[in-house]
Amino acid sequence: MKNRNLVLLVCLTLLSGGLITACKSKTVSDKPKIFVTIEPLRYFAEQIAGHYFDIESMVPKGNNPETYDPTPRQLMALADSKAYLSIGNLGFEKQWIPKLKENASNVKFCDTSLGINYLESSHQHENKDDYDPHIWTTPSNAAIIVKNISNLFCELDPQHQEEYIKNQIQLLTMIQQTDAEIRGIVSDGIQETFAIYHPSLTYFAHDYGIEQLCIEDNGKEPSPVHLKELINQCRSEQVKVVFVQQEFNTHNAEIIANELKAKLVTINPLNYNWQEEIIKIARNLKK
Repeated sequence: MKNRNLVLLVCLTLLSGGLITACKSKTVSDKPKIFVTIEPLRYFAEQIAGHYFDIESMVPKGNNPETYDPTPRQLMALADSKAYLSIGNLGFEKQWIPKLKENASNVKFCDTSLGINYLESSHQHENKDDYDPHIWTTPSNAAIIVKNISNLFCELDPQHQEEYIKNQIQLLTMIQQTDAEIRGIVSDGIQETFAIYHPSLTYFAHDYGIEQLCIEDNGKEPSPVHLKELINQCRSEQVKVVFVQQEFNTHNAEIIANELKAKLVTINPLNYNWQEEIIKIARNLKK
């Protein structure tokens, strides 16, 4: 009996060791790591990086980039990474980028918003220098972001520069096709004004000549007075679409949609599948 138990123990030990090794082989990569702030940025970076870099989002899927705090594991992984790609002006970045730079001084930080003309936020902030951070939600800005990412990869890994540039061209072609599809939808007729809980479509609205009405009041739940005024404005401007985002409370958006008999649509500007989400938004604005 003792011999049988010993054999069983040895078998279990070998099996567990094999499982651990298998798990490590699936989760640990010897490719250099690049961190990005949000999922759409991970999408762009992965299309350009090919198989030469591992890309990880600092703000994982389903989290709010205005309130998220990185985990200790992420902070340790960042210290061993090659670079960090920021989107430029998100609440997470304002709070954490200075700390991340201080704690990972060997990591190259790249602001992918370089070259983009910021628009003022729809929020009524006292700080006039507070610009809307959702720059990735329109093709014209996405193209600039992609070029900035490609330039960084060429700098970090000049040996594969030709491939990064090739991937950049393919990605820019897709972005141009997305813009053309949206403009086709616009030319067929869309709602000229829409309401949205959190004003994440400022650049989209600007590029395609439509108006965004923000339900939030200075980044907070709207007061009854603000809500009543907004409903009256939406009614006068014949708003037929109200957008909500999954990371925010939908109660007030539902009230407005019910009052206006408008369509309530859940969108996710933080969706990894950038093209799919942007086209979905445009299609929901069709008359």
